[in-house]
Amino acid sequence: MKTRSIIWYLPLATLLLLAGCAKTEDAGPPDIRFGQDTCQACGMIIEDERYAAAVVTVGAGGVVEKRAFDDIGEMLEFAPPQGLKDVRRYVRDVTTRQWVDASRATLVRSTQVQTPMGSGITAYEDAQAAQIAAKAPGATVVGWKATTALPEKAGAGRD
Repeated sequence: MKTRSIIWYLPLATLLLLAGCAKTEDAGPPDIRFGQDTCQACGMIIEDERYAAAVVTVGAGGVVEKRAFDDIGEMLEFAPPQGLKDVRRYVRDVTTRQWVDASRATLVRSTQVQTPMGSGITAYEDAQAAQIAAKAPGATVVGWKATTALPEKAGAGRD
């Protein structure tokens, strides 16, 4: 009887062991192949890394989905589905071109900056650099938490 119990539990124990060793998918920003990958919102090829943005969602089952955008304004317009375990937003620092957690970035909106979809929004990890950029004519600092104050559509033609 004990032998039968051990034989029954052996596959279960093996399955649990393998599940525990399985690599969980990375919930960090996506690896965008600039000049090849397309924007989640508009379908255009993401060319300029200075304005790229991403939304990474983790579902209840641990499934990670990464969505890349060619313009920060399009990322701001994206509404993730309800019921997700985690939602992370990332932007590229316009000067260093490195990924930054959007909640730590300072956004600058400028009528003088031509972003791919015309939002004019750039991101800075360094708040001081953002303040300097905001001194340009037609530019204003928009903190991440204030993005709800942006117009309904962050696209072209909005100020």
